[in-house]
Amino acid sequence: GTLSASNTIYYVAGNLTQSTPSADCIDLTGSNDLLVLESVTITGPGESTSTGVGIHVTGSHNMIEGFSSTVTGFEMGLLDEGSENVGDDLLLGCFTAGCEASSKGNGTGLEITEDYNSYVSVSSCGNTGNGIVLDGTISSNVTNFLAGGLPGDGCPGNGGDGVYIINSTDSSVSIFGSVGNGGNGVHLGGSGLGNTGVKVVDAGSATTISGNTKNGVFLESSEGGSGVHDQVTAVDATGNGNGSSTFDLHTATTGCGSTLWYANKYKTSEDGSNHPSTCIPASL
Repeated sequence: GTLSASNTIYYVAGNLTQSTPSADCIDLTGSNDLLVLESVTITGPGESTSTGVGIHVTGSHNMIEGFSSTVTGFEMGLLDEGSENVGDDLLLGCFTAGCEASSKGNGTGLEITEDYNSYVSVSSCGNTGNGIVLDGTISSNVTNFLAGGLPGDGCPGNGGDGVYIINSTDSSVSIFGSVGNGGNGVHLGGSGLGNTGVKVVDAGSATTISGNTKNGVFLESSEGGSGVHDQVTAVDATGNGNGSSTFDLHTATTGCGSTLWYANKYKTSEDGSNHPSTCIPASL
């Protein structure tokens, strides 16, 4: 349903099911609202038939408190097209071993398309597409999250990238794991979709970027300009790619452009056609 009032507290105490393929389940259109999900499951018709969203936010200055609620079976689990919203403690996708093989997650777990939004403690797993997407954002961030995991650990990898950031400025991801995804662990940029000042920071010692089919961290040639100034700092990226065309750390730009690579742990790397990279500092 549509939650259109502002300055309102909404409680969802029971599980919700949306069976109409084209429909969203919750549309949060008001502003200055608190949406409390009391450990519920929000289920869609299945990601292969759904064109809807589990939780669709278009208002501003809202907070979503998930209490480990699950959103699954939609084209997108959560789509934030508002601004200055905050979300916490959400499970987006499917969370049993092998569930991704039967398309029981979402198409995309979390997508943010506007500015100054912040999400924390999100797990985006077992989705057929990307786990987390920042597209066209300014100063939005996702922190303390998991985008895919290892088989059998209750957080299957996503079919696409764990994290994909395009056309964004001064946005960031930090303190996270991106494991076992079918694409890249973290993917920045694309043709005509370059970023400016994006930060990928601190996967930390307890989390990692590993086991991704393509690269651990991949920067497209769009990230190579002199004014881009992306940062990849203090990540632990090992066991990604094949070491000949895909790597733990990989930038398409020879010489790394203006990107700052600092204090990372890795085994394989490439800049342009140089592997190992000549501009990514040595692994810690």
